[in-house]
Formats: sequence, C-alpha cells, structure tokens
Amino acid sequence: MRVAGSRSWGLTFDVGQLPHVALFTRDALAVQAKRSDRLDAPRLMHKVPDRSALIAGHDRPEAASAWQAWWTMIITTPRGETSQRTPDASPTLRRAVRELHRDACAWFEEHRDPWIPPRRDPGRDWPIAKSAAEAAASDRGVSLDVHAETQLLLVDGNWWQRPAPGVLFYSPAVYVDDIQLLQLLRETFVSSV
Repeated sequence: MRVAGSRSWGLTFDVGQLPHVALFTRDALAVQAKRSDRLDAPRLMHKVPDRSALIAGHDRPEAASAWQAWWTMIITTPRGETSQRTPDASPTLRRAVRELHRDACAWFEEHRDPWIPPRRDPGRDWPIAKSAAEAAASDRGVSLDVHAETQLLLVDGNWWQRPAPGVLFYSPAVYVDDIQLLQLLRETFVSSV
C-alpha cells in the first residue's frame, strides 16, 4: 500500500515481442541496415534461419532503409503506443515480414522464457532497481518520483542503448552484470527527470 503524497518510483521490465520480430526479420533476411551508434542492436543471440532469398538483390537497399525506419519507430515509441507491427515504406519488406512472422514469434516464444518473471531471479532484481531509483533521486535532488522503462533484447554481447529519456534497451550480458545493470538503471532513472 502507498500513502497519498508518499515518495514512489516505478520500473517497467519487458521482453517485448515486436522488437524481437523486427530483429529476427533483419537477421533472417540478412538486411544490412545503416549503422547508427545510437540505435543499433547486435544480432540475436540464438540461431535464426537464413531467409535472405525472400528479398531480391535489387530490392535490398529499399528493404534495408525501410527496416531501419521501422526499427527506429519501434524503439523510440513509448511502450504501449507502438501499433505498427509491419513497416509501411517498403512493400517488399512488408511481404517478407508477413512471411516470417510465424517463425519470428515461434523463435521469440522459445527463447524468452528464461528471461521473464518468475524464471528470472526477482529477489535479485528488486534491490538493484530500488538502489538505482534512490540514487537517481538523490543525484537529481528530487523526491523519489522517478520512473524507467526497460526492454531486454535477446542479442549477442554486452550491449545497451537509451533511445529516449527514461528508456533502456539492453542485452542479457548487461542483465547478469549487477554493477553495470545498477549503473545503467540509475542513469536511466536520472534521464527520466
């Protein structure tokens, strides 16, 4: 129970399907999206089938550009507001996404289970999140009214991005590193103020 006027903080944790469908599409089609330090994500951490034949060579630049725009929209749109499940700019990419959707969803369902509560260690997560929120409030000299949204992406390596204030995307390698996770959550909470 929370008393009116009391200090609070909020953290949303998700392992969302749509970002994984987009990354599965990119990896399966071997689409070479433009490199962007701010919005890039590594390859998915588990094997993805090669479906690159779904896009002809002459259609690849258009598909890559459309995929990048779709990905940018997915990770920069606040959670719950993303309604565009397929890219709108490229008919070629839209067809490929429809063709791959069932496989992408099956891949996601197979690999996400170890990373969602209660299979993760929620007893570990809460103290880290609480410490990060309290430190962020202290850093900013504000009450504990800080909030963050996080998305775990099942990608290779130690990777993270903060595409918007109060939003953090990160890899399992970051999640299992208590020190790095605490620091990134703290910075994400700070960015939300």
